[in-house]
Amino acid sequence: MHAGTIAAQEHQKQRAIFLLAQASARAIDLLGLSSAALARIIGVSEPTDSRICKGDYPIAPDSKADERSFLLIRVYRSLDALVGTDDEKREAWLRGMNEAPGGVPLQPIERTVSLVATLNDLDGIRVGACAGIAMCCGTGCRSACDA
Repeated sequence: MHAGTIAAQEHQKQRAIFLLAQASARAIDLLGLSSAALARIIGVSEPTDSRICKGDYPIAPDSKADERSFLLIRVYRSLDALVGTDDEKREAWLRGMNEAPGGVPLQPIERTVSLVATLNDLDGIRVGACAGIAMCCGTGCRSACDA
């Protein structure tokens, strides 16, 4: 293989690793959460999290933080698909009592199993598999099917 091709592939790989860190930091910001919350959610120390948020630290591929970062980004994207760019509704959903994830989503997403459950619930709401699921967005609760 040509040395230039190998160098280009390595550059692309390193860029992808940093992009995941940037996307995770952006998702936390758009969800209205602190960088300390990112540390708890993806399972890194607060100093490491601080470097991730500054763009100075990549998230290692195939690590716990890597897997949880992808899940966190998917939670943000699913919630964004439901409430659009309405920051107040997004934050209200995270901090409010919701039937779908079995409580206040912000609390359980710090555990992997609950992060996955929250994501599954959001995906279920998005595709309309929402029999009896209510979604509270600060403007009162309504059936997710009415969203």
